[in-house]
Amino acid sequence: HTVDILEIVCEAIGIDDLPALFALRVCSSSWAAAVSGAMRSIAQRECTFDTNYVGMAGRVAGNAAAARLCVVCQRYGAVKHWLQELPVNALRPDESRNLNPEDFSFALACVPRLAALRIDGKGAPLTESVASVIKTATEPGTLKYVDVAHAAVSPAALVTIVSDHSLCSLALAGKSVSDDAVAAVTACCPELRRLSVTLASGRASTEGIKRAVRCCPRLEQLEVTFASVADDAMSVVADACPQLTHLTLCSTRVSNVGIAAIAAKCTMLQHLDVSFSHSKIGDASIRAVAARCPLLRYLDVAATACQVTDVSITEIASGCPRLEHLDVSLANGAVTDASILAIANHCPSLQHLGVGTSDGKVTDASITAIAEQCPKLTYLDVSGTAGAATDVGI
Repeated sequence: HTVDILEIVCEAIGIDDLPALFALRVCSSSWAAAVSGAMRSIAQRECTFDTNYVGMAGRVAGNAAAARLCVVCQRYGAVKHWLQELPVNALRPDESRNLNPEDFSFALACVPRLAALRIDGKGAPLTESVASVIKTATEPGTLKYVDVAHAAVSPAALVTIVSDHSLCSLALAGKSVSDDAVAAVTACCPELRRLSVTLASGRASTEGIKRAVRCCPRLEQLEVTFASVADDAMSVVADACPQLTHLTLCSTRVSNVGIAAIAAKCTMLQHLDVSFSHSKIGDASIRAVAARCPLLRYLDVAATACQVTDVSITEIASGCPRLEHLDVSLANGAVTDASILAIANHCPSLQHLGVGTSDGKVTDASITAIAEQCPKLTYLDVSGTAGAATDVGI
């Protein structure tokens, strides 16, 4: 509460520059050291993304005042400069909605071993001057994860940020997405393991993804949503990245042909999300996954316009016994008790099951079988089952 009140008071009297807000928070070195130590303990308990990277705890990163406090306290405590993440809400865009280079310079002086940079521009541009500050203030080789959302950014600015680092993960969303940006960054990041291009709204195309994956032969995770990406991009992914383990394709132009190509060559696949593919993806490709990808743990085929049916889900049950997550919501009667019973019989590790909007075809019979044979279940969605799933199954 003290942090929030202090910020409100400062704003009320017109003190809104970042260094002044940071300075006011550090009332004494012993106080700052205690805060830094407490935040580090919380972060170590919550951080699961990478064992070699310590970021802010979620509850800290989600509160702008607390995030700024965490940054400035890095200069104090028994373990100094432990933070390796800088979320943008530790900074404040100026009145023109630009991201201020001076703010970045000040914050990065507190976080010199930056491993993860997460910028949500909220419409503001990520300028080359900001990129230059990030490059200058960051120790070479430390930056591994870059996540830029909703910030207009040039390919040159992105290359400036990542050129001295061996990037492992790149995520671009919204206005940050363009074929040129994706291609420019991946061209200088051959060690990239994860690429996420989301909310692209037509700014990412088949050619852009093809150019990217050809530069990243070690890619293991690919996420593309709301993009004009089609089957021939998946053929290139399959050829260039046979070690792919995670694939998410929501609201794209990829069809059965593309998913079948992935299944044929990416046999280590563990995670497949093709939800909201409408009528493009159906039993033909999901059966191919069942036959070729025995390590599959996660499958989301929600909203496939009745193209995914009992036929393929039954084969998933027998072919992918390690399955932990299954979502067949919005199947509108195409998935029934028959395949859910098969899941219960063959997938004892199931933790998440979504069968919402099944038009009464998923009933107490299969829900009871899941309860009896899937003891690890932690999530169950039976909404919209037209009264077929009752108190008995629940």
